[in-house]
Amino acid sequence: MRAIFTQLSFLVAVLTTVNLNSDGTTLVVALGWGVILGCMIYLILLVGDYSIYRLLDSSPFALLSARFEEERPEVDLIQDLFATEEPLSGATAHSDSESLAA
Repeated sequence: MRAIFTQLSFLVAVLTTVNLNSDGTTLVVALGWGVILGCMIYLILLVGDYSIYRLLDSSPFALLSARFEEERPEVDLIQDLFATEEPLSGATAHSDSESLAA
């Protein structure tokens, strides 16, 4: 989640810098505003994430533990999907004993 926060705040900083620079503001001032605004957006997103995490953690309905049990996948169903009844054209079927005897 923090990677999204970083990318979003960097995008805001770049867009702010480009917008201010295209309006005729000097590059140094545009970079300054871009960096300040990007850091503010990042801080706001982090505070929001932290507050939501703490709110969910303090909820009386919060999970104390979770256990996921996965059932065995249906291997037969998967094999039936990819199995062909007829051999491909030009292909011959031999058993292992026939190939060893030859």
